[in-house]
Amino acid sequence: GKTVLMLHMAYKKVIEEGSRCLFLTYNRALIADLKRLKEILSISSGDSGIAIDSLERFMMSILSHHTDTPINRLFFKYSKGLSSLQEDMKENEGMGKKILKELCRLESNQYDFDYIFVDEGQDWIDQEMFVLRSMYDTKNIIVSHGVGQSIRDRLEDKREEADWKKNLSKEQSIQRSLKRALRMKENIAKTIIDFN
Repeated sequence: GKTVLMLHMAYKKVIEEGSRCLFLTYNRALIADLKRLKEILSISSGDSGIAIDSLERFMMSILSHHTDTPINRLFFKYSKGLSSLQEDMKENEGMGKKILKELCRLESNQYDFDYIFVDEGQDWIDQEMFVLRSMYDTKNIIVSHGVGQSIRDRLEDKREEADWKKNLSKEQSIQRSLKRALRMKENIAKTIIDFN
């Protein structure tokens, strides 16, 4: 429900404003589905369009640039690398914007976006949120946050759901709640029963 609604929002930004949108999620199966849907809708990724990427790949590409380390060597250093980058950004105000400017100069198609759409926002870790918000304007980040739906590493280390409003004023954050579930749970269950 939330994911499809957010994809519609991105599509509307592309059609009405000619915007470039980035859709980030850690769910790789969802990435494949969204890319298929994007092809069906004939949405490009170019000057105006929607790029779809995995959260980890996107963050590792930023870390790779920042540390001059190939992405394939960062896989087991993900958390440590993000923590280090977050500390560097805290110590050097404006560093996130400088990194973004340099990345856009090198590969604008992968980093120059008007809007960032974050899927499954409840599962992001603090360092990922901090890095993204340091690089892109908070007013242009749209987050889909499912209450009580955390699954990514939450049970193992007892972390709480991500708080995207943390350190933001009321003017910097607008919250919209869905009034009803948009998933077709009953129909999915019936289909599975019929298929079996």
